[in-house]
Amino acid sequence: MQLFSWHAFNHLFPPQEYVKLAQDIIKYSSGLPLALSTLGSHLQTEEWRFEFEKLKAIPHSDIHEILKISFDGLDDDTQSVFLDIACIFHGFYKDEVTKTLNACGFHSESAISTLVRKCLLQRVYHLVMHDLVQDMGREIVRMESPRDPGKRSRLFSPQAVHDVLQGNKGSEKVEVLKVDGQALSGVSLSTKAFKKMKNIRVLIIDELHISGDFELLSKELRWLSWLKCPLKCIPSKFPAEKLVILNMKESNIQELGLNLKHCKSLKNLDLSYCKHLKRTPNFSGSQSLETLRLRGCTSLKEIHQSIGNLDRLIDLDLNGCKKLTNLPHSICQLKSLENLNIGSYSSIHTLPVDLWR
Repeated sequence: MQLFSWHAFNHLFPPQEYVKLAQDIIKYSSGLPLALSTLGSHLQTEEWRFEFEKLKAIPHSDIHEILKISFDGLDDDTQSVFLDIACIFHGFYKDEVTKTLNACGFHSESAISTLVRKCLLQRVYHLVMHDLVQDMGREIVRMESPRDPGKRSRLFSPQAVHDVLQGNKGSEKVEVLKVDGQALSGVSLSTKAFKKMKNIRVLIIDELHISGDFELLSKELRWLSWLKCPLKCIPSKFPAEKLVILNMKESNIQELGLNLKHCKSLKNLDLSYCKHLKRTPNFSGSQSLETLRLRGCTSLKEIHQSIGNLDRLIDLDLNGCKKLTNLPHSICQLKSLENLNIGSYSSIHTLPVDLWR
C-alpha cells in the first residue's frame, strides 16, 4: 500500500475515498512491486475507475499487458523514445542518445523525464529499464507485424534481422536496425539488402561485411555504429549528411574517406583503436563536432590543421597514439575544449605554448 500510494499520491497512504480502489488494484497486481510502481505513477485520480476497468479485463498473469497500460498513456513522441530505448539503446549513455533522438525530431529530454516519472525508466547516467518493461516494449514492436518482421519499425532480434537481410524483405517502415555480428558471422551482404529500408535513422552493423553501392543506404541516418568495419576507406558517397553519431572503433580503415564538409550535424566521431589510421580527415565544415576519440590509433602521425576550426569541440582523446609526436598549433583555437587526453606514455613531449590562453 505504501509503495503504491507513494507513486500515486506522493504520500504513504491514499486519501480515504480512494482506499478501497487502491486495495483492489494492489490485490489485482498480486503485490508485484514493478506493477505497483508503474501503475501508481500512471493513474490519475480522476481517471482511476476508468483505468481500473481496463485493468480488470487483463488476466493477472499477463504482466506485459498490465505494464502496457502505462505505455498507452504516453504521447507519440514519448512512445517512440521508449521503444527506441527498449529495443536498441538499453544501457547506452543518455547524452549520446538524446543528441541522436533530438536530431530525429523527438523531444527526448522531456520524453525521458516522463518515462522516469512513470517508472518505465531508471534515473541513471545510462538508460536502464527493468527487464519486464523492456520485454513489454519489444513485444509491442513484434506485434506491429507478427508474421513479417520486415514491416516492423525496429529490428533487433538476431533471427528476424537475419531473415530480413538474407531475404531482402525490408520495408520503408523500418526505422531502427541492429545487426548481431555473430549471428551473421562469415556472411557477406550486399547493400541491396538495405535498399528498401529508406527511413532507417539508427543503424548498428558491428562486425558486418557489406559490399556494393553505399548510396543505397538510408539518407535519414542519424546514428551509425560499425565497429570492426573491414573496409580500408569509407566511400565518399556514403549518406552521412544527417549523421550525429559515427562510431567506427577497431576498424580496418586507413583513412576515413568521408567528406566531413557534408557532415554538418556530426557531434560524436569515434575512431578509437583504428590501428591502420595514419592521419585524420580534414575537419573543415564539421562545425557541430563535440567529441573526437582517436584513442589507441597506434599508426596515427598527423592531425589535420583544420582541427582548430572545431569551435564546439569539448573532448579530444589522443591516448595511446604512440606515433603522434606533435600537435598542430591550431589546437590553441579550440575555445570550447575542456578535456584533452594524451595519456601517460605519449610521444608528445611539448604542447603549444598558447594552449588554453
